[in-house]
Amino acid sequence: MRIWTLMTLRACFVLICGALVACGADEIRLPPQLQAIDVTPASPSIAYGQQQQFTAVGRFGDGSVVDLTNSVRWKSSVPGVAVVVDAAAGLVQSVGAGTTQISADAGSVSGSTTLQVRAPALVSLMVEPAAVYAGVGIATQIAAWGQYADGSRADLTALVSWSSPSAAVQWGPRPGQVSGLALGVTVIGASLGAVSAQAPLSIVAEAWSPAPNPAGGNSADAAVLLQDGRVLVLKGRDGDIYDPVANRWSATAPLPIDPGSGCSATLLADGRVLFVGGGLSGVEIFNPTTNTWSTAASMLTARRDHTASLLASGHVLVVGGRSFSGQTGAALATAESFDPVANLWSPAGDMSTARTLHTATRLADGRVLVVGGSSEAGAEIHDPATNTWSRTSPMHAERAQHTATLLPDGRVLVVGGVRPTWNMALRSTEQDWASPPELYDPRLDRWTLASVPAARFQHSASLLPDGRVLVAGGAAWYYFGPGLPSDLARKALSAVQVYDPATGTSTGVADLPVASAGHRAILLPGGKTLVIGGHGLETRLVFRDPGLPRVVTTEVAVPNAAFYW
Repeated sequence: MRIWTLMTLRACFVLICGALVACGADEIRLPPQLQAIDVTPASPSIAYGQQQQFTAVGRFGDGSVVDLTNSVRWKSSVPGVAVVVDAAAGLVQSVGAGTTQISADAGSVSGSTTLQVRAPALVSLMVEPAAVYAGVGIATQIAAWGQYADGSRADLTALVSWSSPSAAVQWGPRPGQVSGLALGVTVIGASLGAVSAQAPLSIVAEAWSPAPNPAGGNSADAAVLLQDGRVLVLKGRDGDIYDPVANRWSATAPLPIDPGSGCSATLLADGRVLFVGGGLSGVEIFNPTTNTWSTAASMLTARRDHTASLLASGHVLVVGGRSFSGQTGAALATAESFDPVANLWSPAGDMSTARTLHTATRLADGRVLVVGGSSEAGAEIHDPATNTWSRTSPMHAERAQHTATLLPDGRVLVVGGVRPTWNMALRSTEQDWASPPELYDPRLDRWTLASVPAARFQHSASLLPDGRVLVAGGAAWYYFGPGLPSDLARKALSAVQVYDPATGTSTGVADLPVASAGHRAILLPGGKTLVIGGHGLETRLVFRDPGLPRVVTTEVAVPNAAFYW
């Protein structure tokens, strides 16, 4: 750097002068000593994201001053607040709110000043969900999000002041948790300084109520929650998006292929949706921002009735299924993994047994638990780190068309299902048609029986915001004749239970007004559960469940009273 060059020259000058004096030369004058460095501006304050240019002026013993900006060594004492981006110009970039010392060093002489970086200004607040539901003594959790001048967004739920003009509104115990003292409609508000926002609040009783229908009908081959809180529903080549804030449906661009049923839709880490299966090897990706489809690399194996799980790495693990799209087909033991960045499929090892109509649940440690779908009472775990499979301890019963829900404590609740080995030509018992609920603890590799009444399959199981599980609808087999195969029918169920893992017990809540089976259940922001689709469905209903945060809205299509194969 220039300052070191100057000091080196000075040292040489001293040596030369000493030699000259020794030779009898006249007195030689030494250059002035650097005594101090002044850094300006003094104690500046800038907003987060802005830059600040500093100047270093050296004061010498003879009273002279020299601009040393491009020759000193600049440093920020707190790199998390500001960093030097151009040393020659003394330019500093703020990277976080707070205070740091900006120093300029020239050998043993230095100077500094304090730089304060202010947090970006809060521009607006938003209450989410935009329409809030609570019950009498039934709380729901809401959030307040702040938008800052730099474009950033932050959760301010615990920092804002919550209020309502209604005396029927009760707050707490957690920030943003609201409940009612009486039925009615009012508004709630969140404020922080001079910035505020409001949202409508409906204090309702446990009930079912109608909801709008998509223009394309209620069937749902696949459904997935998008990153913005909307829900994408696919049926054949047609798609609809439900906006829970506006409470309306809109059509998507048509899917390039028509796979029929047995497909899956998986939300990718970047917000797009991966659509695979239906007996085809072709793969499509939907971009909800642009409402467009793009074709991705084909799967290694065509399949349907499989599972597709998003891994922590952003890859998607596709497991099992059937080999083609007909009414029958060989179950598959193969698995494959999709890398959406590289657009590449790769083998993910084979399971020990072929499985279809099974479940796949990503565990808290990133592994994937695959349950049922075969003729044995077993489950397997895939470890993405090693790309290998391992069997769990034996289950209590084999099953297919069940549900598997990851609980907050890391256990998995498996409910319902039919035994894949039962023979419709024989008059079997009800135990052959539905399997008992079980809990799996991956830390202990142990299965235990759980308490969830009403045997069922093709039901939904939704994890509520308070950690309980809402088990709704489904189907059961029954005989309506003397026991011939043609006398076997499937009936939809209206029973709804809530399982509490803290107590290990189930509580019956309001039944569906009409029975429903084969639907899709999606948990929405704010504690709602959207359930759509099923067999013979015409309209949908909205269910509000008492829980913590106790308002859960389940929208479910209304099927016929009973239906047959």
